[in-house]
Amino acid sequence: MFNNNMDYQSILFESAAALRLSQDQCNKPEFFTNLNLDQIVDEIVDGKEEYNLKPFFFQSLQDASTVHYRLDIMKELENTEIFSSIAAFSAKMKKIREYTGFSRRVHNAYQREKWLLDAANLYCNSIIDLNRSLTAVHLHSRGLSVFYGWLTDYIRSESFQILSVSTSDLINTFDKIRYSLQLESGKLTVDADTDTQDYCAAINGAFEQFCDVAFDYRIQFFTELEMCELENKILEMVRKSNIDVFEKLDEYAEKHVDFMDTVIMCFDREIQFYVSYQEYIGKLRRRGLEFAYPEVTSEKRLEVTGGYDMALAYKNRDLVMPVVPNDFTMESRERIFILTGPNQGGKTTFARTFGQILFLASIGCPVPCRKARLFLFDRLFTHFSTEESPGSNAGRLKEELIRLNSILKDITTNSIIVLNELFATTTSQDAYTMGKRILEHFISLDCICLYVTHIHELASISDKVISLAATAIPGKDVLRTYKIVRKPADGLAYANTIAEKYDLSFSRIKERIGR
Repeated sequence: MFNNNMDYQSILFESAAALRLSQDQCNKPEFFTNLNLDQIVDEIVDGKEEYNLKPFFFQSLQDASTVHYRLDIMKELENTEIFSSIAAFSAKMKKIREYTGFSRRVHNAYQREKWLLDAANLYCNSIIDLNRSLTAVHLHSRGLSVFYGWLTDYIRSESFQILSVSTSDLINTFDKIRYSLQLESGKLTVDADTDTQDYCAAINGAFEQFCDVAFDYRIQFFTELEMCELENKILEMVRKSNIDVFEKLDEYAEKHVDFMDTVIMCFDREIQFYVSYQEYIGKLRRRGLEFAYPEVTSEKRLEVTGGYDMALAYKNRDLVMPVVPNDFTMESRERIFILTGPNQGGKTTFARTFGQILFLASIGCPVPCRKARLFLFDRLFTHFSTEESPGSNAGRLKEELIRLNSILKDITTNSIIVLNELFATTTSQDAYTMGKRILEHFISLDCICLYVTHIHELASISDKVISLAATAIPGKDVLRTYKIVRKPADGLAYANTIAEKYDLSFSRIKERIGR
């Protein structure tokens, strides 16, 4: 591997310490399913499985500096010239991996060595092309600027110069090899081709004087990757006529078997984090949806304007359905959001929006909203209502308490907790009592929580609690607006409209029983 004095560690991590921390095993967080982040990440990495990108999207960062390091690179890639250069480089690197795969897989030794030579040739050209493209633009992000400096030094290094010159020379030597095949009476003769005149090209040129159509006169006899017995014999005869060239190929393959620098390979994988995310949100931007580059700090304040559920928006991107944005703010002394309101009023969607925005910001990604100022948490926890597990000996309430207990053991003052419809199977009084005790514990820890509930009394237990409510327009059919506003809880759930929708109102049930 090439080494120099440039302070380049990773396109994802600006420091060696952060890079080492990232190398710990990172599994999918438990909250991913509740927040539909699993759907988002699956769509982002679709078609890029070879890069194993999911771990990059699983791990939130622990310092604001690294978050902004990534955000600056994300913003840089909105420059179409830079994005196109990176995308072209990635496509070539994919082809290089394909060629090196051939160089290990085919049986003929000289064919393996030639595939290696072709891969190295494409590698050298790709590196030089990328450097040339980055030279032509003015880079702003620290990450790409430092990588560009490293890349420039790498190209100038003795190791790369030796690889580049020896590869180019050998490629040119092979390009000069010409031979002819003569088939007569079942006998194939291989001779050196001393006639430099390309008659097919001359004929093609003559026809082009009368029409604009150029004919492809090349003939490919063999289409399989593995050479057949006849091809092997032809190659052996060509080799005997060019022994010195094939000896150079042997020497080259032995010397440059590991020609790719590990930093380049790492960059090629890591840059896909940015490329794949920009491609994903680009589909939503083309629909008119906004994404913000958040300001992330250690101060416990939240300010989001125009936030929306990205998974839901992506799922419905081809449908003519409005995306309802919502705002939320939390000042320096406030800690708890209590969200109440009508059934099917958008409370769960808001909870997912809240969690998605905070998590995506924590991994250095633009977030689905117009503007955002966010707190960088240490861990995120969720508890969403689930169906009772089949075969479980515990009731639903007990299962909820077990899950909640594991959260309470791990939360810290810098954690974020999202609780959705907790204690729905108990009486209102019990749900209030247990909910109040849990919230008071969160307040004592000084952590941030969003609590979605029908127990509107919880919104007034402390001056650190913010009351949010899903709104509706009353009428014969209560119209859900899916807007979440900061207002005192009114205790209106409009449950009757849900019952009437499914023909389960009190009068209809009574009528059925009467029958």
